[in-house]
Parts: sequence; C-alpha cells; structure tokens
Amino acid sequence: MIYNFRHPYRGEIVVFSSRGLPGLIPDTHYIKRLVALSGERVRIGNDRHLVIDGRRLDASTPGFENVYGFPLTRPPRESQYSGHVNGTVGSQYGLQPGSIRYFPDENTEFVVRPRHYLALGDNTMNSHDGRGWGDFPREKVIGRASFVFWPISRRFGWGYR
Repeated sequence: MIYNFRHPYRGEIVVFSSRGLPGLIPDTHYIKRLVALSGERVRIGNDRHLVIDGRRLDASTPGFENVYGFPLTRPPRESQYSGHVNGTVGSQYGLQPGSIRYFPDENTEFVVRPRHYLALGDNTMNSHDGRGWGDFPREKVIGRASFVFWPISRRFGWGYR
C-alpha cells in the first residue's frame, strides 16, 4: 500500500509482477532488492559492489548493510550475502558463462530506462535477476516485502532487512 503514496527507494525489497516481461517466468511475482532508478548508470565492480553514477555502494548505504557487509577476503557463496557478482567474477566461482548478460565485466555500464527500475537478488550466486534480464517498468511494482519465510535462517521473520 505504501507505494500508492510514494515511489520505492533504492535498497528496499520490492515485489513485482512478471506479466508480459520477456526473460522472466510468466504471470508470477518476483521479490528483489531495488538497486537503481530511471536514468541511473550502473556497473558491478570486481569487488562485488555496485557503482551507480560513479558512486560505489557499500555497507553504509541504506538498505545494503547486509548485502555489502561481507568480509572482502571471503569468496562469493550461495545462500550468503556476498555482494553482487558480474560475469567475470561469477565465472571464476562457477556461474554459467553468459548468464550475467548485462554485466559481463566491471567496465560494462547499464543505463536504466526512463520509468524503469533495476532489481538484483541478495543471493548473488543463485539469483535470476536484473543482471540477466535487465530493468522492468515501474508500474509492475506491487508492493514492499514485509516477511522473510525462506530460507529458514537468521533472516526468517517479520521486519525489513
């Protein structure tokens, strides 16, 4: 209901409809972290951090405290906060070459289209997200996430993380 009064903020976890969106499972809902807004230029560095309009996001960026709070010496792992991997880094750790279509390396920049959002999954090593299918129209947003039910871990429960 909140998005009837304001647009989502970067870092919020949003639910959106896949109806009519190419590259997504049709007629279902996706839940991802909103990372970039209309007109923003986005890169994913080899350090697994997003760079938006030249500004590197880190654990002090609201909404990204957990995503980027990993030790820099720890390799990216499935089901753990590991930042966001680009194609170069992902292929070093077992991701299918070419699966990260829009971010093959740290120099490739993606520009979010007008009235669109870019969303990425927190489980970077096992997430079908905007790295593979790009941005989506903002009118597809349904609402904000409020309960984590999977996986059953320290993240389980009410609240917004």
